[in-house]
Amino acid sequence: MAVVVVVDGITSTGSAVFAYGLPSITSFTQNTAKITINGLNFGSVVSDITVTLVTETLTGCVLTLANARVECNLTPTSQSGGVTIKVKTQLSGAYVVSLKPTLTTVTAQSSLGGVISIQGSNLGISDVVGTNVTITVGGTQCQDATSTSAGIATCNVSALQASLSTIPQIIVYINGFQSYNQIAYKYTAPVFTVAQDGNTVVVSGVSLGLVSPQVVLVGLKLTCTYITLHSKVRCTLPTDAKNGDLYFAVNGFNVSSPTILTPVLKSISGTPTQGGYATINGYYFGSVVDGAVTTATVGSMDCTDVEPVQTVLVNGIRCVVASALPPNSGINVTVADLISTNPENVMFNYLAPVIHSITMLPTDNILTVAGDNFGLLSIGDDIELTATETVRQCMQEDGIESPVYCTIDPLTQLNGDVLLTRNFMSSVPFTLALVPAVQSATAVPYLGGQITLKGGYLNTKRYDGSDTDLTLSATFGGTGEPTLASNCIQLVNETSIECSLQGGAHGKSNLLQISIDGKTSIPIKFQGVPPIVKEATSVLYRKGGNVTIKGYNFVEPLSVNIGLETCFNITYIDSTQITCKFSGQARRTDPGIGLFTEVISDGLVGGANVFFYSDDIPCGGSPPCSGHGVCLSGGSCQCNSGYVGLICDQSSTSTNNGGRPTGDQSNADFSGFSVFFTHIRELDINDVPIVTYPVSDIVWKVVSNTTNQMISVGKLEYEPNFNISVTTTIFPDETVITFAGEELVMAKNSLKYQLDLAHWFFRTSVSRLQLLYELNTPPGDNCDENADSNGNQFGGDESDLRWVQITVNEQTLITKFSQRYIIDNDVILSNTALLQPNDEIFSDPYYVAKLNATNSTSLLVVGMYVPNFQRSAIIDPNFSVLVVSHPKSEAKKCKTSTVITWWAALITVVGAAIGSVLFSFTVVQVQKRRFKREDISMETITAEGYNQEKKNIVQDAVCICAGAEYLEKRCLPNISARDQCTNTYKETIETITEAAAAPTGAGQWTYLTLT
Repeated sequence: MAVVVVVDGITSTGSAVFAYGLPSITSFTQNTAKITINGLNFGSVVSDITVTLVTETLTGCVLTLANARVECNLTPTSQSGGVTIKVKTQLSGAYVVSLKPTLTTVTAQSSLGGVISIQGSNLGISDVVGTNVTITVGGTQCQDATSTSAGIATCNVSALQASLSTIPQIIVYINGFQSYNQIAYKYTAPVFTVAQDGNTVVVSGVSLGLVSPQVVLVGLKLTCTYITLHSKVRCTLPTDAKNGDLYFAVNGFNVSSPTILTPVLKSISGTPTQGGYATINGYYFGSVVDGAVTTATVGSMDCTDVEPVQTVLVNGIRCVVASALPPNSGINVTVADLISTNPENVMFNYLAPVIHSITMLPTDNILTVAGDNFGLLSIGDDIELTATETVRQCMQEDGIESPVYCTIDPLTQLNGDVLLTRNFMSSVPFTLALVPAVQSATAVPYLGGQITLKGGYLNTKRYDGSDTDLTLSATFGGTGEPTLASNCIQLVNETSIECSLQGGAHGKSNLLQISIDGKTSIPIKFQGVPPIVKEATSVLYRKGGNVTIKGYNFVEPLSVNIGLETCFNITYIDSTQITCKFSGQARRTDPGIGLFTEVISDGLVGGANVFFYSDDIPCGGSPPCSGHGVCLSGGSCQCNSGYVGLICDQSSTSTNNGGRPTGDQSNADFSGFSVFFTHIRELDINDVPIVTYPVSDIVWKVVSNTTNQMISVGKLEYEPNFNISVTTTIFPDETVITFAGEELVMAKNSLKYQLDLAHWFFRTSVSRLQLLYELNTPPGDNCDENADSNGNQFGGDESDLRWVQITVNEQTLITKFSQRYIIDNDVILSNTALLQPNDEIFSDPYYVAKLNATNSTSLLVVGMYVPNFQRSAIIDPNFSVLVVSHPKSEAKKCKTSTVITWWAALITVVGAAIGSVLFSFTVVQVQKRRFKREDISMETITAEGYNQEKKNIVQDAVCICAGAEYLEKRCLPNISARDQCTNTYKETIETITEAAAAPTGAGQWTYLTLT
């Protein structure tokens, strides 16, 4: 532009030209596809302006601020580099511009990474500026980043970047300027292989995605989980999955791969042992439907006629299994050349045995079991019949499956559910009911009782512990309506049972049958119990009379013999009592043994030695009962009014039996008198104790307890088979009873013990038992403060007591001992003895304590001898107390102050057939010194030995002569006792040694010394 200057109207001359300053760029900003350039001298006419970015002339420019700001459009290919502005002819200097690219696409790559190409806007860089390009993938820098003028950036993505747990994002930086946006990494289509793992498949490869792949196998959608992101997926196979294409859909791709599955065995059905179709069930047999070649083997044999089975419940094949395969045979199925797997170790076994019937041959204890699937012994089948813990081996005939034969044990075989087991495969339970086989039955009492059946399979219990349905019916005499038994119990395994049967059995023609769980035995005969004769009343020898016989099981028709003599005019009273007329002509038996009394009842014979002539049994000698009473058949006295005592020898105007006694199994108390059952001992043939048991060792059980009677049973630990039963009976009023055919008078308020002993184990065949009773008295009237006074009287000699009568304080304890014992149902005579002070029982702790007690009362000990028995023995002692008025004048006078009677014992010896008083003795105390019983010893010597032994008798002794006391040098036989005695030393001796001598039997003497 020309410059003209006018000064005062005068225009300059010349050719000067004016021009603006050069444009210059100071900064720029980018707004995506627009660029704003700031600077100076841009002019005011936009058409005068040209903006060039690298080599590209920008378009759409607008002056937004005259001379200072221009805004132009960018194209996608616009590159970072120098930008200039030309105003008309003036050109600015280049200003470096770094554009922010906009990303649009990226090429796909696998999850293993690789080179990616990124496309978008403004990715180019001018060579003028250089190649400062940075690309990040998933937050970390991508290697080998480049950018071209074509607007494409590239870099090499690592496997780590491509396999992140989230899809990585891509960002491009141009000279440090971050792209406007980021773009996600793009994965290529998945590439994979499929491998089966049991009931799953594992898909392994690349680009398998991150979440929720869609996997489909021949139309079945599989449930899958990632083992490793992008590279490994496990999918569960449905049991009905088939071979075919497996489609894997992820990241927009759906890629398939052909898949062949290996069959998995789950089960095989059994067949009969003859063979037949078996169904092999499992997974992935689908290709069978598609016609793939399939074969199967079971054990070492081919399974033939293979055909597919496809149902809702079964996916597999079926084929024909051969017979005679061993237990637990292996299985193989091949489908399309793939051999099945067997993860559960499935084995083939034939069907379990099936029992149709069981029959029995009782004669040889063999069960015949018929059914199916029993197998063949030729292939080693092991066949057993089992029930709970019981196992019976069974046998087969070679080559024949059914029946099998099982030997059973009649001792242990029960009814109930049994199983037939072949090779540990068992049948369903089969209810076995065995036919009871009764071989014998015990006799039954006429009034009813227990019957014991022996045989086989007499089961009251089944295997499960429940009771069998058992019915035992009996027909008495073989005719009439059957009678049912009750309360049947097992005795020994299954070989015997015991039942309660009603009364009525008699003779030999009774019939019984037993039915157990519907199986009935063959009828057998059984007998009634033969007559049991317990006692018989007595008549006089040669005179005879009516005899009452008591016992059990008496049934008409009847006949009776006593001592081989017929007893006529039999009267049947009931099954326990009959009478007959006896002549009394039968010869007496040996002393102590009764006549055999035989009863024949309906063909059954029984009897016992129970009959005694009444004149064999004394009642205190002659006259009987001291002339003041009636002699009963058993030798007991029934006293007239005003007389008391065992032989009615005491008069009394007022007699009142003592108060009601108390007692149990082993002791009784009568107003201060005490009776103790203390010991049981077994004696050998010389009466030396073999074993001794204190009664305190017996464990008692009271089985009945009423007002007047208590029944107790006891057991000894050391004698496991021994039983003792004690019946204690109190008689509130005088009563006459019989025991073993002997009449006994039970006084008012008396007490009777009946002891039943059973099953004692005798150490020798000639030993016997002895029952010891201790008789204790209360303190007696004293002559002075140091003395007691007791009176004792004995019936019988010391070795054969019939009674003991002890009088203290005007009270009398009477203890009676029957000579009759019932031994194995026979009446046998035995004896009771007074124990001597040297008996070893007094060293027993019980008696040591008694005798050493400071205030011990006087005591006597008697022993009841019980003969050897096989089954049982019954003994019957009794006790009573009489309160008798004795005038003081009749009481024995005290001696002088230096010689005081402390124990006055009057012993009366009464023989079995004669009743004479033989001797008595008195024990004295000198200078108030009391001698204890253990200081006394007693011996028995023969007449021939007397002359020698008499020299050993102490020089000074007490001679007992006709009831008076004398001192003597000796006592000689056959000279009156009074003539032998002198009074020489009576007053002068300071210490008296006691001695007594008197005949105790034919040609024998007894002497008593104090040591």
